[in-house]
Amino acid sequence: MIKKIFAILFLAVLLSQGLMSQPDNTYKVYSLQEVLRISLKNNYDLRINNANVEYSKADLKNAFGQYLPGISLSSGYQRQLTNSNDIPTDLLNSYNMRLGANLTLFDGFGREANYSRAQKNLESSNLSLEQMLQTVYLDAYNEYINVVRSHQIVRIRRENLELGKAELERINAKYEAGVLPVTAVYSQEADLGNKEIDLISSENDYNTAKARLLTIMGLSPDMNVEFNVADIPATLDMNEVHSYREEVGSFPNAVAKALDNRMDYKAAKLRYEASQYSLEISKSNYYPVLTANSFWSWNNNNLEGFDKSNIYFGLSLNVPIFSNFAVDAQVQSGKLALEQKNVELLKVEQNIRASVQIAYLNLQAAEKQVEISEKTVFSAQENYKSTQERLQVGAATINDLIQANTQLITAQINQISSVYSYVRAKNDLKYSMGNLAE
Repeated sequence: MIKKIFAILFLAVLLSQGLMSQPDNTYKVYSLQEVLRISLKNNYDLRINNANVEYSKADLKNAFGQYLPGISLSSGYQRQLTNSNDIPTDLLNSYNMRLGANLTLFDGFGREANYSRAQKNLESSNLSLEQMLQTVYLDAYNEYINVVRSHQIVRIRRENLELGKAELERINAKYEAGVLPVTAVYSQEADLGNKEIDLISSENDYNTAKARLLTIMGLSPDMNVEFNVADIPATLDMNEVHSYREEVGSFPNAVAKALDNRMDYKAAKLRYEASQYSLEISKSNYYPVLTANSFWSWNNNNLEGFDKSNIYFGLSLNVPIFSNFAVDAQVQSGKLALEQKNVELLKVEQNIRASVQIAYLNLQAAEKQVEISEKTVFSAQENYKSTQERLQVGAATINDLIQANTQLITAQINQISSVYSYVRAKNDLKYSMGNLAE
């Protein structure tokens, strides 16, 4: 009985050690939509843009507050410590309280300009946030494409390496049978080594692409994760390709759509308009300021007698006669800021036109690459099959087969790259035209 118990305990220990020694191969598989959602949630630049929106809201509230009266309450207490004049004790204390309000009635329309400026800045901040969302969306989407492309290339390289190993076994068998010379073995071994190097390089590109995508997602780049490659098809429907080209239309049409849709262009226009109002604020300092004020005042030696308080009302007019040219400097500063915003707007428009043109040209090139790569793969496949058949009858050499195989692999990789290059070029053009999310 005791032996059985020890045997059971020993077996349990062995099983537990075996389980503990198993490597943790569990990993999270992210879909494209999950990647986009997480990227939009964790991006650091978006946090800054959100904070800028909140500041603009507070700035608008402050601008509205200039139309409201300012109210202040003050109070004080004093006690005379020396009593050389034999003042009665109850007169040594002194209490006072003052409640006042003032309202600007006219300030050269500075309040109106300031409120309009704040409105434009808030609208601009919201649009800038929308544009940043589009930018993060594009970066995450395109990096996801790069991950999928790298994964597909690794798959082809790995399959090709396995075929090379099988081919080396067949050549070794023929060499041992005296059918092929030893140089055939050396050629195949050299080719197999090159395939292994290509696979290692492709795997490194794949892991690097995953690290970059995880960084965009705001996650640790060394996480053990995979991505669903099926979310981006490896083939294209040419009917959809031609349909999208018709939708985009001509280059001038694409630029016109971009200037109508791009959030950063609209935001730049609003910043320019806000700067115009800032200039008006500076000019308002040339005008007099009319203010109404009223206050309630109370003083006493005791905390009583509040019925003896006084109420005052008045108007004050401040006319600027000479301000040592300070207002002139403010106006000139406003003009400088206005010109800077104008140049910024022109640069944004120029960048949009350039980005649309580059994306438009890339899309055209990608369309041609897709069509050519399909034909090239077909030709390379037929050539490889023909070379295999000729090798069987002695009409071709191992080097001919290696060359045909290299052409086939290159054609397959080019086809994969052309498909994903088209998807990326389409994304870039959509982003440039301001309709990426559509």
